[in-house]
Amino acid sequence: MWNSFFKKITNNLNNLNKPVLPLIVVFLRMSSSILTEKENKIREGMKIMGMQDASFYLSWISWYMIIYTIVSILVTLILIGSVYKNSNFLLIFIWHWLFSMTLIAQSLFITAFFTNAKLGNIVSMVRKIIREFYDLLVKL
Repeated sequence: MWNSFFKKITNNLNNLNKPVLPLIVVFLRMSSSILTEKENKIREGMKIMGMQDASFYLSWISWYMIIYTIVSILVTLILIGSVYKNSNFLLIFIWHWLFSMTLIAQSLFITAFFTNAKLGNIVSMVRKIIREFYDLLVKL
C-alpha cells in the first residue's frame, strides 16, 4: 500500500510545473515591496499629495507586467531550446505569461490582508507551497 503511494508521489514530483518556479521569486519580491511601502506608510504620503488608488495599482501592475514579460520570454526560450522543441513559441509564452498575470493578482490580494512585510511574505510563501502540494495530491 505505502509502496504504491510513494511511487505515485515520485512520479508526480517529476511532472511538476518546473517552469513556474522562477516566478516565485518575483512573486515574493512584489508582495514584499508592496507591504514594505504599506508598512512605511509611503502610500499614505502619496495619497496626501494627491495620488489616486488607480494610479498606485496601475504603477505596480505595469511595472511587474514588464518584469514578468521579460521572465516569460526568457523561460520560453529556454523551454523551446530544451524541453518543448516541437512546440509553438507563442503558445508556451502565452501560457507562461498568463500564469504570471495571475501571480500579480495573487500578490495584490495577499497584500490587502497584511501590514507587516515579513509576516505577509511568510504567509504568501506558505500559501504557495501548500498550493503546489495540493496540486501534487490532486494528480494522484
